[in-house]
Amino acid sequence: MLLHSIKRKRSILSKKIVFVGPSGVGKSTIRKWLFEGESLFKLLENPIEPTYGFENYSYNLLQNLGVFDLAGQEQERWFSEDKNVFNDSDIILNILDSRHAPKITVDYIRKAIALQPVQSKQANIFFLIHKIDLIDEIQLLKIKDHIEAYRKEIKKNYKTDLNIYYTSIKPEHLYTTINAFVDVFRKSGLDNEGEMDTKLIQLNINLFNTLKTQKVLSLERLISNLETSKSTLQTLISSYETANFLRTKKMDKQTLVYLTEKGEVYYEQVLKSFLDLSNKDLASKKAAPVSEDQKFEPEKLIYGIMISDSNGKTLIVAETKKCSLRDALNKADNPQFDLELIPMFLNAMSKFAEEINVQDLSSFRVQGGNIKMSSLSKKNLTLTIFTHPDLDMEFVKEDFSIMFEDFMHNYEPYLASFMKTGNATKFLDFIPDAVDLIKSIVAKYLKITSDITPFDLNEAKGIYSKLNQVDENALSMESQLQIKSLKVKLLETILAEDAQGFSLIEKDVLQFI
Repeated sequence: MLLHSIKRKRSILSKKIVFVGPSGVGKSTIRKWLFEGESLFKLLENPIEPTYGFENYSYNLLQNLGVFDLAGQEQERWFSEDKNVFNDSDIILNILDSRHAPKITVDYIRKAIALQPVQSKQANIFFLIHKIDLIDEIQLLKIKDHIEAYRKEIKKNYKTDLNIYYTSIKPEHLYTTINAFVDVFRKSGLDNEGEMDTKLIQLNINLFNTLKTQKVLSLERLISNLETSKSTLQTLISSYETANFLRTKKMDKQTLVYLTEKGEVYYEQVLKSFLDLSNKDLASKKAAPVSEDQKFEPEKLIYGIMISDSNGKTLIVAETKKCSLRDALNKADNPQFDLELIPMFLNAMSKFAEEINVQDLSSFRVQGGNIKMSSLSKKNLTLTIFTHPDLDMEFVKEDFSIMFEDFMHNYEPYLASFMKTGNATKFLDFIPDAVDLIKSIVAKYLKITSDITPFDLNEAKGIYSKLNQVDENALSMESQLQIKSLKVKLLETILAEDAQGFSLIEKDVLQFI
């Protein structure tokens, strides 16, 4: 029953976060403060009743989040017979009491490191040494010394590092705790709303590359070779099987997976062009910032657009400047690169996005170091906008939506014929209009962004800290609810470094502090 509930909940949430740790360490208190904006004074004065079993909650902080709060009294259960509770997690947040003996803390970390990555290979794992306000400096140094010694062992044996933070919700430590959660969210990609990062593109490439090399592999072997979860891989394979890129066959109680001819072409002419996104050295190199002079060259901000159908067939490709889109997509200089096959890639990613609900059922985003792809679907068509990574789509999404609606309205008489024949000649007339519209959208974007005051992240964190220290007992119930809402909104602006969002709530926040 437990696992069924978890699976059902996951199907409607984009990110899964698990809070785990011993009893009484403050897991539920942190959850209520962070996601619900609960008053620190109330939480400190009135401890929350212990959790039994597990409780799951749905929050909207930057994107849909499913938070699983596991009972500390049943810690051994989560590390043994019910360890599947960690499956498909995006963040596993281990919260430990700073008052525990250093050896107990390190033993817990050792057990978590051995188990949690196995159960959820894609998860980002963090450790909070909490309630540091209750120990002195000498005790804190002892804990840090023990953890640092273990960190060296982890680096040697697991070739990875520990994400360790020392936290408290007491006012004097709150700024440090805010910084800890900003770091947790960023390392986990939650500050990039609805984006599928380079890990997913890398998984696509590795899947096809492995099958091209090995010809046929069982599903279990693929899971092991690609170091991903069964549910993630099954969803991806299902998407590509629908597109006729992969085939599966049952044999001797095993599911065999192999490439089709169409899949081999797709790999050579599309996925190979994204190899730079899977290369750690290249992926770490962000696209050069757009200079003030270049900002007025539309192709430096928006490379172009594509409109395709649900089968991955192309209606139009509109490049802002000749080869601006081709050059942006083909950073690997793949001589076989075929721009016309990109919609097949987007179609497969879109179906994958629908099944795991990356954002919502109308759009998804993919971002690498050099490009951002944002897609919007209406009926059987998809509009994909290819931009510089620094361009904020929130400012132009409505304009592109209007462009898309106009296209569908004006060319509706020809859509049925295209679906039958694949002949896209009628749509070519829209390309000059699309380029002109993109140029006007860039001009509008530059005007809007020039009017926005630069975001001072440290100032916003300071204001958030002060807002959390407001004693709400003297306020009306309406004001208490308003403060809770403002805390969550303010945290969102900090995580997203959203100057516009901050300006909208700044006046309401300042009236309380």
